[in-house]
Amino acid sequence: MAEEETDDDDIIGESSEYSRKAEFKKPLLVQEAMQKIAISRSKEMRPGYINTSRSSDGTITQVTIPDARQEYVNSVKYIILLLNPEIMLDAVSKPKLSIFKTKEKELFEKCAYQEIKAKKEGTKIEMIKTDYKFIPAMDAVLETETYNMDKKEFVFAKGYWNNKVSYYWEEMIRLCDNMLEEINTMLHRLDYFKGKEQW
Repeated sequence: MAEEETDDDDIIGESSEYSRKAEFKKPLLVQEAMQKIAISRSKEMRPGYINTSRSSDGTITQVTIPDARQEYVNSVKYIILLLNPEIMLDAVSKPKLSIFKTKEKELFEKCAYQEIKAKKEGTKIEMIKTDYKFIPAMDAVLETETYNMDKKEFVFAKGYWNNKVSYYWEEMIRLCDNMLEEINTMLHRLDYFKGKEQW
């Protein structure tokens, strides 16, 4: 059987539909992102939850309602990433972004749950905190610092970290509001959406 001739283009694959002549209009992406932020911020900033219902035939259905606070915070973080080059070139906004990042890190350190491990040395039980830190979901079942001598294990509790989780997201909303205000001011200062602007 004779070998079929293969065109080099077939090996590489079909070319993308993207045209090199097409313009990358970054201001349009920024506009869309700002619209999504406006929608997410206009909602009530409440935690996510699971809605459970039972039908007449006994079937249980669970619907997860997303955390509005996380949606808003993540949408602001996206616009920060999208506009990072502009922010880095702006003498006013650049230091404010630095302050935002510092405060965000400090807030995480203050509110993050740190994983706990039990270390046994003979009959002595010692609580060891690992380097693993995270912000848990509301009502997460977490290992507490209380040790159950009968069961020989640390006690787990639902919602053990809820107060700190709530505080974290409320403060993140405040930080993001401040940073979003600065971004809006910067866009106005740069006349960012002027018709002749091309990216």
